[in-house]
Amino acid sequence: MRVIVITFTAFALLIGGYSFWWNSLAEIALAQVEGWKARQKETGYVITNTPPEISGFPYRVKLDIKKTVIENPSRFESYSATIHDIWAVVQPWKVNHVIFGIESPFQLFWMNKGTPKTATVSATKAFGSALFNNEGSLQNMAIDLTDVKATGLNNGPSRAERVQIHKRPALTPAIADDTPQTQALQSGQYALTVDNLFLGERAEYPLGDTVEKIEILARLEGSLRDFQSKESILQWRDRGGVIDIEDAVISWGISKVSGNGTLTLDNKSRPMGAFSTKLVGFNSLLDLLARSGGLDPRAQKTAGFALNLLAKQDSDGVRYLDIPLSLQDGGLYLGPLFLMPIKSVF
Repeated sequence: MRVIVITFTAFALLIGGYSFWWNSLAEIALAQVEGWKARQKETGYVITNTPPEISGFPYRVKLDIKKTVIENPSRFESYSATIHDIWAVVQPWKVNHVIFGIESPFQLFWMNKGTPKTATVSATKAFGSALFNNEGSLQNMAIDLTDVKATGLNNGPSRAERVQIHKRPALTPAIADDTPQTQALQSGQYALTVDNLFLGERAEYPLGDTVEKIEILARLEGSLRDFQSKESILQWRDRGGVIDIEDAVISWGISKVSGNGTLTLDNKSRPMGAFSTKLVGFNSLLDLLARSGGLDPRAQKTAGFALNLLAKQDSDGVRYLDIPLSLQDGGLYLGPLFLMPIKSVF
């Protein structure tokens, strides 16, 4: 009898201890949410939400938030997002790894050259995961959206079969000189994959209304906080900030663009960069530039003639250009050929 009493007492203490530990983890999760919101405020984001509801005992800690509003009023083109029905789950044995999802459509608001714009975005499935370090700073993040639809855009509803976004740190080694002009910038690696992006039905697109594939792997020298205002962007540029596009592939109709290179701003705030590119269907790309108003008909004819002389042919008989593309001195160049002027971003 005494053995039974001791056994049940030990079992009750074990359950009570685990319950106390689980509730402590739930409090830690709530504190991490508040700490993350405070850190975002330092970079210009204002985040408000309804009080989280906690559940999931005993195997997990789950937070359900009915409404969250993310605003960035300090940005030179301010924007906000209103998200409903967010849930997040952490496992007691790995509290720095968060699985999250969104169950309802969310609304976006932004300014475009002083004009307010709104859109509603929904997805059949919207999941993600995030990994935080011991200080609570985001290290890795992955977002996976299936059957994405957006309404309220100028060209009518658009949609994508799947959208995937990944982010992970890529630290740049520190250098000896620690002055603001030469101080090494922290960097992050970002990957974007989009399948079958339908652009809308209210515009005529030379290459068709669907971009079949977008794959971009890029390294950002600096952080997203460097893009809050014109002044912060110029400071990012002056400190040596660049976007290193490690690999990019865009398949749109009969055209396909692939390559890599770097991008930044020149001293007049114009895009500046150099890329190694392979272009398939380059005549259609010239037609796209002409219809967008950036390339006049005479320049299109001249460029088409010159580029066809430079074109190669693969084993399947497909003609392509293997040629550098550059943005310099306010112009877009394909090899030595000037295509069109490039305006400053401000």
